[in-house]
Amino acid sequence: MKILDLIEQIVATNSQQFVDLKKLELSELERAIRHTENLKVALEHCRSRLLNKPEKKVEYYTVKEAATKLKVTGQTIYNLLDSGKLECNRIGVKILITEEQIQNYLKLK
Repeated sequence: MKILDLIEQIVATNSQQFVDLKKLELSELERAIRHTENLKVALEHCRSRLLNKPEKKVEYYTVKEAATKLKVTGQTIYNLLDSGKLECNRIGVKILITEEQIQNYLKLK
């Protein structure tokens, strides 16, 4: 676990470089925040890989695919969405439903 300690030390050191916020201009402050956030994301990614934990892959279904999976019609899926019984993710006009959302609905059923 020495690698994780080293990575955490790098993140802490880089974060400390931006302690005196009064002297920084807004653009420098924004850059410092983005840099620190990027380091935190990199740390989590490294920690996950070092601990051999596979990254969680989310599978999305369209309304038609969710209907097929639940053995119902597309209209039934829309009705469940409208009633709030089934949650979804909307990207513009596209509706995507995760496996977790389907399982949550089945638990409530």
